[in-house]
Amino acid sequence: MNYGRELPWFLAVALCAAVALYVGAFALGGGQLTSQYLALAMVALGIGLVILFIAVTYRNASLQRDLLKLARETQAVIQETRQERMVAADVAARVSVLSQEHSHQSANWTVILNEIRQNQASLANEIRQLATANAQLAPVAVATEVVEEVVETTKPIAPLDDVSAFSDDLVVALEPVIDLFSGKAAHYRLSYSMQTNDGLTISQEQMNHHADNGNLRPSLDLQILREAFALAMRLRKNDQRLCIIAPIGALTLAEPEAVSRIVQLFQSEHHLRDSVVIDLPHAVLAGLSVGSLEGLAYLARGGILLSLSQAAIGGLDLATLQQLNVRFVSIPAAGIGAEPQQSAGVASFVQAARAMKVNVIVDGVAAVQQATQIMRVARFASGPAFAEPRRVRRNGAVATGLSVAAE
Repeated sequence: MNYGRELPWFLAVALCAAVALYVGAFALGGGQLTSQYLALAMVALGIGLVILFIAVTYRNASLQRDLLKLARETQAVIQETRQERMVAADVAARVSVLSQEHSHQSANWTVILNEIRQNQASLANEIRQLATANAQLAPVAVATEVVEEVVETTKPIAPLDDVSAFSDDLVVALEPVIDLFSGKAAHYRLSYSMQTNDGLTISQEQMNHHADNGNLRPSLDLQILREAFALAMRLRKNDQRLCIIAPIGALTLAEPEAVSRIVQLFQSEHHLRDSVVIDLPHAVLAGLSVGSLEGLAYLARGGILLSLSQAAIGGLDLATLQQLNVRFVSIPAAGIGAEPQQSAGVASFVQAARAMKVNVIVDGVAAVQQATQIMRVARFASGPAFAEPRRVRRNGAVATGLSVAAE
């Protein structure tokens, strides 16, 4: 123990005791004890007792302070231990919940897919009824002209026997999706066509028709996705948040090997996997087969982002779309009225979608005057009012004037 601080006190008490002992020893030795010596001995003894009392009191006070400090430190350690136990219990609970969610993931996907088919069944029936009603109301002469025009247009198209038949002559175009708040292109929607040797242009719809009939749609969609990644590599140098929305067919989703190759393509381009979004029309989603739904679920489990185009907001379940990694939903501009109350339902849908991290794009804007109306409802828009789809070079370089700002 360290007595360095108490040493002066001990020396003072010892001096007082020595004076008293000296007087006592003098008296016992036969000396004459006068009143002055006796008073000196009493005073020295009293001073020694007072100094001893003060030293003991100071020592006790110091011990009490040390004990209080030790008690506070002990209480802090106990409190930290309790907090650590609470954190450990919380982590264990979260790990248990994640483990349960992982174990029930397959069952959840089955439920989600069933919900999609049920939610879209009514929409498919409405589309069929509307098509039947329009066919009954349309004049027979006009319908004949339309059929003859389509047959005449598609007549010179040669069948697409393999992917090499269109890979070299493929024409890729990008349509900007405008951020109405900044007036700049935020994303791009990819479209394609084909130029034949005799100068005929085969549209995207015609190519898809022949690819579906010739069982070439998976090869075509894979080629389009490769083009999308090549373009994303160039365009993302200026904007890391930019996405390219590329279409895909239902027959591709129904082909397990094609779906597997798509997932492998996204994994090989892992640094760009969030820059390419696979697009599927809403009407096509309503009629997907069981095999196509399984392929769609496989893409979602692979973390691939999806888009839903030409959507009707009345038949959408945002919670289900979020679990399928749907990040973009395109709605037609015709559904947005000139008055705010006419677009109240659309505005509510956009707000709910934003809360679920789903971006709504108003598609097919034909007049610039509509931009003011659309800004009250949504943030993103596309259409002829902003910019037509611009052709891009196959090496991924964008044609001049592609990044067009909204006027």
